[in-house]
Amino acid sequence: MGAEDESIEQAVASRRERLLALRAAQELSNASESEEPNNNNQEEQPQPPPTVAEDEEQQQQDGEEKLSMKFRNYVPHDKHLQEGKLAPAVLPKFEDPVSVPEPEPQPTE
Repeated sequence: MGAEDESIEQAVASRRERLLALRAAQELSNASESEEPNNNNQEEQPQPPPTVAEDEEQQQQDGEEKLSMKFRNYVPHDKHLQEGKLAPAVLPKFEDPVSVPEPEPQPTE
């Protein structure tokens, strides 16, 4: 078990490092794209990399966003696909056998 725990911890640490590197690269690319000509040659102070607590908060926020997905009916734009669409199924009426009371047994003498 000890070796598995160490490998999991190593995987977690390497993933966090990759995430930090990706965020830093994304910030650099966003900063270079959004440079304005009238920034008066002021250098931005580099922000420290996010801590482990911030990383966990980000993961929780991502998880919450994934839970709020909305599913919608999809209507294809292609006319050929629209013609092949099937009508919704009609379910037969079903009587629940549990809800129907059983007849009382007749006492036999």
